[in-house]
Amino acid sequence: MLLQLIEYESVASAIRQFETLFIPGILQTEEYARAVIQNYYDDEGPGSDKLRALVELRVRREGLLNSEHSPSFNFMLDEAAVSRLVGGSSVMRSQLRRLIAVAEKPNVTVEIVPFSAGLHPGMRGPFEIIEFVDPLDKDIVFVETPRGDIISDDPKETKSYRDAFDRLEKASLGPRDSLALLARIAEEMS
Repeated sequence: MLLQLIEYESVASAIRQFETLFIPGILQTEEYARAVIQNYYDDEGPGSDKLRALVELRVRREGLLNSEHSPSFNFMLDEAAVSRLVGGSSVMRSQLRRLIAVAEKPNVTVEIVPFSAGLHPGMRGPFEIIEFVDPLDKDIVFVETPRGDIISDDPKETKSYRDAFDRLEKASLGPRDSLALLARIAEEMS
């Protein structure tokens, strides 16, 4: 499923992603990715080939942010995703600084939905909306669930997630205040 998602992302015109618990994979530093993946595959051991391959794949996705025909990205993150200590304070500080640096790219927006927003539509779980230029290509939604990941091109489902994303955007701190929060949290981890 991940390879299919990566293929869709590579031809997208716009990607809107909401994440509840972790920094989105495409934005993860190598150290952060290793900590997250190792948590899920702890039976593999820190030096396993599987762990190394998964980290490499995750980090390699970063190239899409800088490619010549890179889509526009809007990352909406719950405050929990940027506040949770992953891999230790130095790993998390580096990760937050990377988010700030990536948000300076003209095709990338990073916004935080603060704890003070209360209950919100993103609490159903993480999702990603992938949009295409060609009207013959239906936009899709990628949803991570405990029972497995789902990719759907059902227009009603895509619209439902697009509406949820719009409501999350209204509840967010906005791009500038989100970056200020990221900088403050990174500084507190020093």
